Amino acid sequence: MKEERVRKSIALGLGLAAMLMAQGCGTRSDEAEPKAGDRKGPVEGRNWTSPATGMEFVWIPRIRMWVGKYEVTNAEYRKKEPNHSSQEFEGHSLNGDRQPVVYVNFDDAKSYAEWLTQQDRELLGGARYRLPSEREWETYARCGDNREYPWGNQWPPPSGMAVNYPDRIEGYTSGFPVTAPVDKLWANPWGLHGVGGNVWEACASDSSGGRFGAWRGASWRNAYQDTLRVSYRVVGLGSHRLYNHGFRFVLARP
Repeated sequence: MKEERVRKSIALGLGLAAMLMAQGCGTRSDEAEPKAGDRKGPVEGRNWTSPATGMEFVWIPRIRMWVGKYEVTNAEYRKKEPNHSSQEFEGHSLNGDRQPVVYVNFDDAKSYAEWLTQQDRELLGGARYRLPSEREWETYARCGDNREYPWGNQWPPPSGMAVNYPDRIEGYTSGFPVTAPVDKLWANPWGLHGVGGNVWEACASDSSGGRFGAWRGASWRNAYQDTLRVSYRVVGLGSHRLYNHGFRFVLARP
């Protein structure tokens, strides 16, 4: 009798285990780990780092996408273009690994976004890297409070916040003679560094990322008050490669 009850218990346990396995609730010790391509990509609400380059992205709920924590650096850009040089300006190097890449135009940035998407494609779950639209850029530059400048509403910029404009602005000191290492710059309230100053950032006309819109955010060479406003745009020159033109990416789903 006792043996019969034991056999029934074992049979019941095996039946339950089989049912759970069929429903996807069980695991087996010899089950393979999920492959990279099986993952669903970046998780909303969590920051993301590109496996191919180490480029960091911050989740921005207002626009439901990830935005580059920093402007794209020389070291990151040289993952694709190993011979790229950002050169120098009046004896000061623009070519350090953590300085933002310059002497790039809109098409260069777009090509890099396409390349990086291919490098990370198995982990992106259908998302892709691209240039921000002007509207997206302005949203994360204003940080939800409709600020007039990337740092706030006061003039001049507060020294020591390292937004990196020229020291010829009266009452302001940046501490950098040319472009600054991206991780030395002040972060805005949404955790994005260098949205104002350092380099002009290439923006697309819309969220497809396909056509040039304008350069936004001013650079380390721009001192006029109007130029430093969030609303200021430089249209044209999308094909030009200059010492103060760079970019940052967003990571977005279609």
